[in-house]
Amino acid sequence: MKGNARFFVDEIGQQRIVYRVFDETNAVRFYFVGNHKDYERWYRQYF
Repeated sequence: MKGNARFFVDEIGQQRIVYRVFDETNAVRFYFVGNHKDYERWYRQYF
């Protein structure tokens, strides 16, 4: 994990997982799970 990034992206094969870690509540929230093409569409929609 680098710096103060709000979201993290892991690549597993052709799949992408976007998540955020909340240290205060010791929780992880997942925002996206899917293939690379769907990830790019999701990314353009929110960023």
